[in-house]
Amino acid sequence: MKYFFTCFFLYVSVFVKGQVLTNDAALEKLTRYNVVYQSPSANSKGSMPLGNGDIGLNVWAEASGDLLLYLSKTDTWSEQVASNEGLLKLGKIRIRFANNPFANGQNFVQKLNLLKGCIEINTPNQNFLIWVDANEPVVHIETEGKKPDHVTVIFESLRSDSMMAQKDSLLQSKLHNDKIIEGNKNQIVWLYENEQKKIQELTNLKFGASIRANGLFNTANEVLTSTVPKNKWLINICALTAQTSHAQLWVDSLSQIAKHAEKKGLQALKQAHEAWWKSFWLRSWIYVDGTPEAERITQAYTLQRFVNACAGRGAQPIKFNGSIFTMDMDSIVLSKKGGPKKMVTVNGDYRDWGGRYWFQNTRHIYWPMLASGDGDIMRPFFNMYAKQVPKLKEEVKKMYGIDGLIFGEQQPFWGGIPSGRDADPPSYPNHHYTQVLEYSIMGMAYYANTLDTPFLLNTLLPIANDGLNFYANRFKTDSSGKLVFYPCNALETYWKAKNPSGDIAGFRYLVQQLLQLPTGLTTAEMHNRWQRYLAIAPDVPIGEKNGKKIILAAQDTIGSSRNTENTDLCAIFPFQYFGLGKPNMDIAINTFHMRRYKREGCWHWDVINAALLGLVTEAQNELVHIATIKNAIDKKDNGLRFPVFWGHGHDYWPDEDQGGVLMMALQSMLLQADDQQVRILPTWPKDWNVHFKLHTRHKTSVLVSYQQGKLVSCQLSPAGSMKVIPPAFAPQKP
Repeated sequence: MKYFFTCFFLYVSVFVKGQVLTNDAALEKLTRYNVVYQSPSANSKGSMPLGNGDIGLNVWAEASGDLLLYLSKTDTWSEQVASNEGLLKLGKIRIRFANNPFANGQNFVQKLNLLKGCIEINTPNQNFLIWVDANEPVVHIETEGKKPDHVTVIFESLRSDSMMAQKDSLLQSKLHNDKIIEGNKNQIVWLYENEQKKIQELTNLKFGASIRANGLFNTANEVLTSTVPKNKWLINICALTAQTSHAQLWVDSLSQIAKHAEKKGLQALKQAHEAWWKSFWLRSWIYVDGTPEAERITQAYTLQRFVNACAGRGAQPIKFNGSIFTMDMDSIVLSKKGGPKKMVTVNGDYRDWGGRYWFQNTRHIYWPMLASGDGDIMRPFFNMYAKQVPKLKEEVKKMYGIDGLIFGEQQPFWGGIPSGRDADPPSYPNHHYTQVLEYSIMGMAYYANTLDTPFLLNTLLPIANDGLNFYANRFKTDSSGKLVFYPCNALETYWKAKNPSGDIAGFRYLVQQLLQLPTGLTTAEMHNRWQRYLAIAPDVPIGEKNGKKIILAAQDTIGSSRNTENTDLCAIFPFQYFGLGKPNMDIAINTFHMRRYKREGCWHWDVINAALLGLVTEAQNELVHIATIKNAIDKKDNGLRFPVFWGHGHDYWPDEDQGGVLMMALQSMLLQADDQQVRILPTWPKDWNVHFKLHTRHKTSVLVSYQQGKLVSCQLSPAGSMKVIPPAFAPQKP
């Protein structure tokens, strides 16, 4: 078998080099997926997203002549982070010309230019270029008209007296007014001052922005107006979040940001901005064609990756329930405890499920970044949990009396763990522990791909060891010397279960991965402890259904189902204990086909499991479904104009889970790696053509072209880094 792998690797890397997709060709293909609107939008539901990883915009033009921006940031936390107004917008900006540039919507074109990371709006009389600087906390709006025109810029607070008065009583808003800095002559400056004093991470937190442009002057604290008409206007918006004791210190810091950007000059900033986006798109790509559904999948994958890049380099991770692109919605169902449900109108400050992070929802955004090579966008996710470790270890010690670490399923960005003592009542979060295992396994995959040794030694190994220690110290052994994971939730579905298969598979797989690390990166004590943990780990529970062996959700689920998660499939994803090339594939496939819940969309990960098991028809059909229906849970469109502003689903709009699941499933159909070998097109339909560049273990990039049923090109860089397993339908000779 080793000889076969070697021979085929030489074949695909040396002989199969025809029609490789060059960088220039990849960028040309990218332009096909620019999003174009040919008419103005009615409201923010028609907006396009834009961002630099921290500062975000929803951009739309209205037929009345106004260009509107919803301005957001990744760390604008309110006093009540857990509430549905936990992560706030900075505000709304309205840009208005004396002569309506969008009159009648004639010859109107609004284009999202993916390669340059900008939005272009062109009309017969006025052109706009909007971009959020990839390297500076500044938004630039450039305009050029055929004739000189007057312009007015208006800041509209979402938390003014009038806006707060409009809020429905069911929202029970805890917000207060933005503070508008008075006395300015040529700029608008505002901030929100967090009044929370009991939580250190929120104390003295201030966030806001400034707007200025040469030739614009204050006619009110929230309004800038031109005194002389001009053909060209440049409007700059600077944003800042900081913990400072006084508002003036915050204002001074914001002023320095603006001056720093101005010194660099617009052209130099733009050149660096476009260079960042070009390098981003050259990291990786997937272009599928052959059917209309395949083209839609390419669009969905490409645009979702763009949306993640727009919001993924900030102080905190991307929010699964809307990211930083929430909008005005008018169909939210709210209810008080025991009270009636009611339809209300909410603005961009609102999101269902609030400002906390749900680990199982957030993970779907980050798993695909491994193959796409977007390690810089993963770091906020890793960093947020790493910063919580000292505090959480103290909480574990206090609650359980043991040394170890767990992460909460539902927590604010500063952390926290739920009650999980034996006597504590069962619930969705209580006794739910897999988060630390999944974090560690994702971290091991990140290390395997990047060989980032400082991350391994300083962040990952301490967390992985503490997580395993928790399981080993928290649970007792039975008469055979095996640990018994009880009481232990099987995700949120089975409460206080005994030996859930997900926890066991995650525990075992993590230990196996750690044992494969080079000896120079670990200690003898670690290695011996991991061997001992593997020896005392319980076995994944296997049962029988319809005469076939299957993975059980747990050895004993004890109670009834409380959610719709296929917890038995956790042993396939995310814990990868079963899969292609691994033992007992028949059991894993039986389990998939006989899974209790067969659902698609939002966070349901059936399609990922199908891809990882090599089930081509199932993976293809489910992928098409979630790519083509913007609200796959409700089986309908959602009224949002941008192609990957996914519907509410179980989360909120735009839902980030549906796009993340789609990305992970598509990547897994194209590429799967384990140890020293990589599988090419392991779950690929013969009638879809594809060009892709993805990343895998040992800092290896894989460049493949598959056209008209033939593997045209397969190149690994560096060559010889891994053994290649070809697709089942690939030719075995050159």
